Amino acid sequence: MNLSRTNLTGLAAAAITIGLFTAPATAEEVAFKLQTTDRAMYGTRQVDDGEFAAGAQRLERMLSLAGSSRSLRQPALNDLCVAYTMLRDFEAAQARCEASVENGRDTGRALNNRGVMRIAAGDYEGGVQDFAAALEAGGARAAASENLMRAQQRVAEMRADDSRERTADANQATELDGFDG
Repeated sequence: MNLSRTNLTGLAAAAITIGLFTAPATAEEVAFKLQTTDRAMYGTRQVDDGEFAAGAQRLERMLSLAGSSRSLRQPALNDLCVAYTMLRDFEAAQARCEASVENGRDTGRALNNRGVMRIAAGDYEGGVQDFAAALEAGGARAAASENLMRAQQRVAEMRADDSRERTADANQATELDGFDG
């Protein structure tokens, strides 16, 4: 995991890189970038520092206190999406990522993070869709662009692997058909 700070549209933001294995045969690691929002948000500091469980606990508390305030809910939802993704709690991550996207604020960052969560859960097609939508929405263009390129590459590799497997299966079936044993 790699943490780095960037300043995006006046908000302090941390880019958290999650390493995912793209091919079991090579164990090649590819990094996808998640982005937290305001470091001053209660719980975000822990997420940025890699203390995901502690950060999630604090952010859940912040969320419960935010009421219906979209300006307070959005950063908490976004950063909970990041924390739960890093904890590999995909059920909680999906709920918080979806709520972050539906909140309608900072949509590009929310879509990018949901895309990374989908990739981490094995849904590369969904991740590609979210990264493309994040590029359209703005707010996370650099991360979404890099993530989209990596995800598309992985999808192409997976399709090529599937095609090779189908060809090998077809060849094996043909060989067996010719066997009268």
